[in-house]
Amino acid sequence: MFLECFGILLLTIAAGTILSQIPGLNYGWTNIFYQECGNIAVKPIMEGSQSNNIAIRLMVPFFFLALAFVLPFLARIEENIFRKGSQYSWLAIIKQSIIFGLFHCIVGISIAFGLALSIPGFFYGFKYKKHFDRNEEILDYSLAEEEAILVSTTYHTMYNMIAVILLIIIAITMI
Repeated sequence: MFLECFGILLLTIAAGTILSQIPGLNYGWTNIFYQECGNIAVKPIMEGSQSNNIAIRLMVPFFFLALAFVLPFLARIEENIFRKGSQYSWLAIIKQSIIFGLFHCIVGISIAFGLALSIPGFFYGFKYKKHFDRNEEILDYSLAEEEAILVSTTYHTMYNMIAVILLIIIAITMI
C-alpha cells in the first residue's frame, strides 16, 4: 500500500508540474495574497519555517504532526462525498475523480495541481470499485459499500500521510 501511494504521489507531483507549464493552469485564488499559489492552510506554515523567530520555526513540524491526526477523518469525509455510489460505471468514477481533484482548488492550489489530483482520485475510485465488486456477491449492498469506502479511505489516508511526512521533512530542513 505504501509503495502504491508513494508512486501515485510522485505521479501526481509530476503531472501537476507538467500541467503548470500550460498558461493559465498555474493559477489559484491564493495568488491574490502570495506570489505562488498553494494550500492556504499549509502556505503560511511553510513560510513560518523561514522565520527569524526560532519559536515559530519550531512550531512548524508540530503543526504538521497535529494535521496528521486529522487526516484520516478528512479522508473519510472526502471518500464518502466522492466515492460513495460511484461503483456502477467507470465513467462515474472518472467524473468524480476530476471533481475530486478540482475540489481541492478551494484551498488555493493551482488548477494544474487540481487536475493532477484527479490521478489519486481515480486511484481511490479504482480501489473502491474493486472492493465493492468483490463484496457485492455477499448480497448486502450497504456492507459492500462500507467496506469499499473503508478501503479507499485507507489508501487516501496513506497518501496524505506520505505527503505530510514529506512536508515535515521539508520544514525541518528549513529550520
